[in-house]
Amino acid sequence: MVNIPKLSELYNSILADLQAELGVTIPLWTKSFIKILAMVQATKMHLAYLALGDVQRNIFPDTADPEAMGGTLERFGRVKIGRMPLTATQGKYIVQVTGDPGATIPVSSTMVTDDDSS
Repeated sequence: MVNIPKLSELYNSILADLQAELGVTIPLWTKSFIKILAMVQATKMHLAYLALGDVQRNIFPDTADPEAMGGTLERFGRVKIGRMPLTATQGKYIVQVTGDPGATIPVSSTMVTDDDSS
């Protein structure tokens, strides 16, 4: 993901562009229309970067904001793509473990596989 420039960086860049285009130099201690225009444009550009970053994060169901935070694409991924979370199932499994001979594994133990799923 691309880093979003800071507001001050955008402001300085836009102010320098405006000064170069108009052929003027504005002293640092003065307030002027060009400085105000540069700040407004920098703020609008910063908001555009933030909005595009939000779209970039939420374009795929795997990286979308969770439903608890207001995201809807995660729910779409579960319902339409069939990525419902797996529930624990009972059954007979062949599990190979290492340990001391005669040691017991507690009954309510949870098996976790190598791919970080439980």
